[in-house]
Amino acid sequence: MYTSTYKRIESPVFDGTKLPVRVDLAHADLVDPRHVLFSPQAKRKDEIFNQRFFADPSIPIECGKLVMEKLPQEDVFVARLLIKPKDRVVAQLPEELSWVTPFLQRCIQYEVFLTEGKMDYFWYLTVRHGSTSLLGNDDVWHCDGFQSMHEACVPRHRPERNYVWTSEDATEFNLTPFFIEHLDSAKYNAHLHFQKYAVESLTVKGRAQNVLMFDPYQVHRRPVMHEPKHRTLLRFSAIDAMIMDDKNTQNPHIPVPKFNRLDIRDTFVQDVYAGDSK
Repeated sequence: MYTSTYKRIESPVFDGTKLPVRVDLAHADLVDPRHVLFSPQAKRKDEIFNQRFFADPSIPIECGKLVMEKLPQEDVFVARLLIKPKDRVVAQLPEELSWVTPFLQRCIQYEVFLTEGKMDYFWYLTVRHGSTSLLGNDDVWHCDGFQSMHEACVPRHRPERNYVWTSEDATEFNLTPFFIEHLDSAKYNAHLHFQKYAVESLTVKGRAQNVLMFDPYQVHRRPVMHEPKHRTLLRFSAIDAMIMDDKNTQNPHIPVPKFNRLDIRDTFVQDVYAGDSK
């Protein structure tokens, strides 16, 4: 079963006595985001999540090359750190993560454009900076932001957007059409379906040290590696609903309550939904 890749990694505890780093576009390396306007991701961004879109695969959007010059020496693993609630317009980082600012500035420029300045999403940051041996199973085909119809989940909403940057071994995307419109997402784990029916010859690879943007309908993975290596992945997520997961890394400047919610993946049947992808 596809499960969180962070169960084996202890989240860092950041110093809340330090002033937060406010991330805005001052001194940002400005780019022109208008090339995303006619992309599939932009066209379906305001439609409520719908499984039929998995049958129409597309490549990620390139948001330009980015040189990250201040990567830390020590390992850093941060899971879905909330950096902006939905009702705010400025992101706040723990001081220890200030080195991520150039990446966030690039992503925020696209978010300002796509939301016409409203920026009415929760913003989350994920950092995986260290050995790939610690990252569990993110090298299997999966998607980010699948919205289940399980009764324990929030109602379906707008799809999330994710932006990733990798130092090397860029994220791979699979262009297999997955016909899962009739999959009972309250019962089946869609990721098992992706893993079984993805056609390897339909794999495309992003470019390292470039920012890539994609939505939940783009199935992807970290490249399979036969030996562990040091790799950096940064992910910025713009999400319509709060991630109510107690495994998220806590931001001392944006406290959230304890949720004590069921991980619905533990309730799925182990069978793979057959659907039409055969």
